[in-house]
Amino acid sequence: MGHFSIHSEEVKFESSVYNLLCLEFDLTNQPRKKKKKSKHSSRGNPQGRSKGKNKNRMRKGKQRNRFPLHSRRTKDGQSWEIVHSRAVKDRREDLDEVRLMLEAGEIDIAEDELRWLLEDCHEMIQAHHLLGEIALLDENLELARAHFGYGYELGLKALQGGAQKGPLLYSNVANQGFFHAGEAFADVLLKVDEKQIAKDVINTLVKLDPADPLQLQNMLNTDQQEFEV
Repeated sequence: MGHFSIHSEEVKFESSVYNLLCLEFDLTNQPRKKKKKSKHSSRGNPQGRSKGKNKNRMRKGKQRNRFPLHSRRTKDGQSWEIVHSRAVKDRREDLDEVRLMLEAGEIDIAEDELRWLLEDCHEMIQAHHLLGEIALLDENLELARAHFGYGYELGLKALQGGAQKGPLLYSNVANQGFFHAGEAFADVLLKVDEKQIAKDVINTLVKLDPADPLQLQNMLNTDQQEFEV
């Protein structure tokens, strides 16, 4: 199998827009409003995880993040995968609870829960993706673009840190949060007429997985057809 390198200059997108939005919205440290508890949340629920375990997890969060997002070759040696920090892995159950809240229509509570998770663990790509989806529900395209862009940028940093050579496949579950964040980021960029940045994002993702299982190239083709009409 032929290999290719993803160098930092190739995966870097127009971060000036991203940085501006991060400063404007302060994505990881926005103040949270006090909201009622969800029946889907085990935080503070005596029938769920104990308070002691939650406090212990929060106390150790920053220590675990000393091993941040990075990439490594898969065991079969044929491709690469994003390796999430221990802090991110410990919060998978919390993200599942957030998804249940969203399915139940508890949007405000889900948003509050996601911001609580990000306070101690900024590297949760899927949390940023979900906050971007919530922003879309409010028709706040700028905030959605910022969250999706944040998640995409986290994935790029993981690849740069691993000196990655070879494909990064969507079929690997560890990589899917990054691909979905990039897909959503490109979609919002097209909606706000940032077509060149959207093209750069899509081309990067397709280069990482040439099979293009998410059919990202079709996003550009569809946008071009709408423009011609």
